[in-house]
Amino acid sequence: MDDSMRLSEAAVSLYSSTVKHYTPETPVFVQLHTNDIKSTRMMESCERILCIEELKMAILGRTCVVPGTLTLVTNLFSSFRLPNETAPSRWLEEYSKRSFDSSIAY
Repeated sequence: MDDSMRLSEAAVSLYSSTVKHYTPETPVFVQLHTNDIKSTRMMESCERILCIEELKMAILGRTCVVPGTLTLVTNLFSSFRLPNETAPSRWLEEYSKRSFDSSIAY
């Protein structure tokens, strides 16, 4: 983990503890890159902590048990569109391009 990531996670920890100190009734949700700082005392005030590294490893582990999970999750995230966006053929174009690219890779 580089210094900028470590500093940003330290800042998130300080922000979350400050918010919880001044408004104890406010739920605090935090997103971290690694779980290095997750178990510190300052993070105890957070209701939910999303650790990107843990999520990534959980998805990879699930892929070992259920093949194709990573592909499904990746397709869901990459094809997500807000309700007011219009372009129904974009998903189909993206899906066909990715399936064509993956067939060439093998």
